[in-house]
Amino acid sequence: MLLDKYPIFQQAYLVNDLEESAKKWNKIFGAGPFVFSPHHKCDTFEYRGTPQEADVSYAFGYVGDMMIQFIQQHDETPSIYRDMYKNGEEGYHHIGVLVSDFDKELDKLMSHGFELACRLYADGVDAAYVDTREFNGVFTELHGDPNHILGEFARWKRAHDISKPGDDIHLKRVKIVDFKDDEKFIKCSFEYQKDILSKEDDLLPLSLTAIKRLEKLTSVNKKISSETINNIKQLKD
Repeated sequence: MLLDKYPIFQQAYLVNDLEESAKKWNKIFGAGPFVFSPHHKCDTFEYRGTPQEADVSYAFGYVGDMMIQFIQQHDETPSIYRDMYKNGEEGYHHIGVLVSDFDKELDKLMSHGFELACRLYADGVDAAYVDTREFNGVFTELHGDPNHILGEFARWKRAHDISKPGDDIHLKRVKIVDFKDDEKFIKCSFEYQKDILSKEDDLLPLSLTAIKRLEKLTSVNKKISSETINNIKQLKD
């Protein structure tokens, strides 16, 4: 069973306005802050056997332990979103499941007779949308869980946990490049996204998460290199 091992971590909604949706969810449910990804482009993309990729923007945030995703499609290109909603319509679109063995879990889900609607690779992670509407009314997304993605998700969650009413609902983006094992040390590097990080951004939670991930990856005789620790500290400095 897929969900016996991997619980649902995300609920996603197609909306007409990302900003307004984020503001409403923040006001009513205390969701956010949100990371916005305008006009997102994938490295590789396939929709129902074709390479056509719709022009979409995303916003991601947390409410409690659940990640909330808002999607806005800006054109009429056939897509998993237009499969459910016409232009101007809004609604619940998919659930998301984080998986460690992506190909194995995708094959397992497909073995139940569901159709693969979309598969993509972006930001260093695989994702696939399986058409499970006949079963649960929405699509099911399988999302890989490499270290840099888990670290970024942890930052969003921590930002939500410490947020207060009246805080800015926008959260800047930062990218942690995946960890490298050179036998003696495990190292990581990071790079900033297009958004400019301000001194007000609290990146300490991401730093702590990265260190914890490194500690789990090290063997008894390995140590975290001082270079890696200094790189992580720079996220806060």
